[in-house]
Amino acid sequence: MRVHRSLTPVAVACLAAAAWLAAVRAAPPGADDCFVYVGSYTDPPSTSKGIYGWRFSPASGAVAPLGLVAPTVNPAYVHATPDGKFLFATNWQTADAAKADTVSAYAVDAKTGALTLLNKASAGGGLPNQVVVDPRGTFAAVTNYGFRTTDLDRNNSSFAALKIRPDGTLGDPVYVDHHAGPASSPRQTTGAHTHGVVFTKDDRFAFVAELGLDRIYTYRVDPTKPALTPSTPPFVAVSAGSGPRRLVLSPNDRFLYVNHETDSQVSVFSVNDGRLNEIQQISTLPAGFTGRNTTAEIRIDNAGLFLYVSNRGADTIAMFAVDPAKGTLTLREFFPALGRTPRNLTIDPSGRYLFVSNQSSNNVVVFAIDAATGRLTPTGAELKIDQPASVLFVNAATAASRQITWTFDRLDTIGGAKTTVEGHPRLIDTPVGKAIAFDGVGDSLLIEQHPLAGADTFTFEAIFRPDGGATQQRWFHLAEIDPKTGLATSVEKTTSEPNARLLFEIRVVDGNQWYLDAFMNGPGYSKALMFADKLHPIGRWYHVAQVYDGRWYRSYVNGELQGEAEVAFKPQAPGRASVGVRMNKVNYFRGAVAKARFTPSALPAAEFMTVSGK
Repeated sequence: MRVHRSLTPVAVACLAAAAWLAAVRAAPPGADDCFVYVGSYTDPPSTSKGIYGWRFSPASGAVAPLGLVAPTVNPAYVHATPDGKFLFATNWQTADAAKADTVSAYAVDAKTGALTLLNKASAGGGLPNQVVVDPRGTFAAVTNYGFRTTDLDRNNSSFAALKIRPDGTLGDPVYVDHHAGPASSPRQTTGAHTHGVVFTKDDRFAFVAELGLDRIYTYRVDPTKPALTPSTPPFVAVSAGSGPRRLVLSPNDRFLYVNHETDSQVSVFSVNDGRLNEIQQISTLPAGFTGRNTTAEIRIDNAGLFLYVSNRGADTIAMFAVDPAKGTLTLREFFPALGRTPRNLTIDPSGRYLFVSNQSSNNVVVFAIDAATGRLTPTGAELKIDQPASVLFVNAATAASRQITWTFDRLDTIGGAKTTVEGHPRLIDTPVGKAIAFDGVGDSLLIEQHPLAGADTFTFEAIFRPDGGATQQRWFHLAEIDPKTGLATSVEKTTSEPNARLLFEIRVVDGNQWYLDAFMNGPGYSKALMFADKLHPIGRWYHVAQVYDGRWYRSYVNGELQGEAEVAFKPQAPGRASVGVRMNKVNYFRGAVAKARFTPSALPAAEFMTVSGK
């Protein structure tokens, strides 16, 4: 074992800085570029406001800041779906709920890395410290440390699983397990503190670290239902007072590694059909270390040859060699974290870099990994952020454009989003499939989502059948929420509010024809695409679309251009949608709606949905 001290941390960083900056300035974007998202603590004295982003090129090591990409409260941990389309962040010590904190869901913009808030859901407990998506993208599993309030008699620690809907929003927890039992050591006096979760790559098992009770729990996973079931036996115990915190699996899922927060050890388990058997414990500290230390994070390299654990107090990264056949560890070296309190370690998808979040020194330091030896070398790159917590990589090439489709085949939920029903809209069978019919008098749906929020270009499509009725019918309305009032253009007033919005309207002529009115409005822009000479018979199924390509705003009926205009559009904030009426309950629609689709890019007419079975 060696302690890497040949140069001071400052000297190493300075030697690397010049070469690093040259690479940053010269490097073009690469196919393996990543968006780097860093969650932070936002409570004073921290000046952080939420999740921050960077663009990172593994080929060159170049890092470019994106700034604040999502303002939110204490996003202590961030994780993404396997396809990189959606990101989830734990929010702790919030005021959103009396008994539980929340998890926020975001859409990832594949072009810019921007995050658009989709919704927030209950974490199923207090102080959610980790959220991890299972390999099939079915669950967002959350470990809740507990004791969000000062009432120590109420333990709201838990392990929870939230269903991920197709549109990336989160539902309420479908499974919550509150671990119970006496603490096994005087060191642990406040009961359960669930702290880490990892899924096997075949998505059959989840292992959960229970810091307060010194246990590792095993759950069987059935993503098809979806469901989680405690295994038999439900847990194995580790050393009393050790405080198991986080977990990683070997690439072949044969071995599980767990770092102990309290006694600075690592437990190694063999894994056989979900059953755990401890085969080794090894310290993360050099012999003779006498200072105070707790471990925080544990990572294994892509090849499964080297394991890294962060030491808070010693402020080092312990590096172990892994025996791939036996799973056992040999302590090799310690590397300065180049900061204080290294809370998180994350390896980039290429496997060439380790990012270290130093919470108390307000920096994230980038190290290069030697694939042959596992040794860490500072690159000189440093991300400046107050109170960094966790780091997440999303491949920019695979974070595909988020396209959302709503099928109007039920009333309680549309596209996975909650609905509020007014009047008596009804489900009907039609030549184009299921649809919802509206009477033109009092029927409407309010849907808790603005699917095009954050998009700077878009395509807004719908398949509908107008059945005559009043002259003006504002039948599909997307509106952002006013952060001051919580209202969306507004559902509680009969006057128009200044919130940004997109609308589909129709104008009925002589009771038997109609023409389209596509409308956008927001700060600095307002445009209606309304052409009274483009008439269509009522009582038939139509596809309508409005498209914005960054300059031109266009409307279509059955793929035929109705009109266009130049507009200086600005992306809209999260909000709501109403169908069957304008958001402020005027101009009701008589007819039926079968489907809608929302694309955050300008589609050509050849790629529009089509009306089948006309």
